[in-house]
Amino acid sequence: MNTDPSALRITDYALRITFATTWNDQCGIAVYSRSLVAHLEKHAQVQIISLDREHRMQLNQLAQQMNACDVIHIQHQYPFFGGMALHRNWFGRLLRKLWKPLVVTVHELDMGEDDLWPINMYKPWFNGHIFGAPEIDRIVVHIREHRDLLVNLGVEPEDIKIVPEGVPHVLEVAISPEESKSELGLTGKRVVTIFGFVVRRKGYEVALEALCELPDDVVLLVAGGCHPDDRTGFFEELKAKSSDRVIVTGYLPDDRIPIVMAATDVITAPFTEMSNSGSIMRSIAYAKPIVASDLPATREINERLPCLVLARAGDPQDLAAAIRGLLDDPRDAVEAVQAYAREFTVARAADEILQIYQELTT
Repeated sequence: MNTDPSALRITDYALRITFATTWNDQCGIAVYSRSLVAHLEKHAQVQIISLDREHRMQLNQLAQQMNACDVIHIQHQYPFFGGMALHRNWFGRLLRKLWKPLVVTVHELDMGEDDLWPINMYKPWFNGHIFGAPEIDRIVVHIREHRDLLVNLGVEPEDIKIVPEGVPHVLEVAISPEESKSELGLTGKRVVTIFGFVVRRKGYEVALEALCELPDDVVLLVAGGCHPDDRTGFFEELKAKSSDRVIVTGYLPDDRIPIVMAATDVITAPFTEMSNSGSIMRSIAYAKPIVASDLPATREINERLPCLVLARAGDPQDLAAAIRGLLDDPRDAVEAVQAYAREFTVARAADEILQIYQELTT
């Protein structure tokens, strides 16, 4: 795929889409966007407007480029637009300069439940202010919980579409589990992996406690590095806990991910809170048995098609028991994630999004 974010991808179809997103940044939304756009391009002209840090431009220039289309589609995460402080956030100012039909995918919805007053009063107001803007014609969310929260903020229910995040195509390499474990220095070990950017809400402390309940040949592989927008220092805290049973890889380039996945026996996602998770979708793509925290987002995945083993959030004993069961017999779990991957593809998500574009242009 052409990685020049200013390039216009031309097809034989008439519908012209401006797709504003991170593109080459170390970012889960960039990974999602590249996979989604590859399918959208089969049915439309797609102009990528990069929200990567090095490609951000003056507001008037950005709006002018975005308006050169039939439909604008923005991928929203707070750091892309200056964060949640009203005086720094420029999302609303951008919206007021856009005049074409507008779709916004909300990847994250921080309502401030764990913050102190007045922050937990401010954040709902802020979200209602930006996502209730009259310039937005449709909001796309990945989970029902986000739709319900937006409705409570005053967004019209008919303007919100739930499009489950699709399971992407992934790079595969011809390497056996034994070879990959040898390459990673894990020969003879059973590997439990937490995949993706290291952020506190992924529940690493719970996983570390669960590891103490598991046999000595089980290791915890933290397969990821610090998120670019994380300034908390948590990655360094976690890295300091490395040992012969806790291995922290740091950031994984795309060509290293298949090796880590080949070495992995079980994926765990012990989130303490979550919205949607690209790391879970990519783990499903590699047909790995997965134990995740029992949270609304993971329950919703299982409502579509049961594929995750769920453990009580924040309970290391329950997590350890679920991991042990998958280490002993992963077959049913592997078949379940394979079935989910066949059904909920990125192509399916792209088709649903194309229907939204067509609604707005016909």
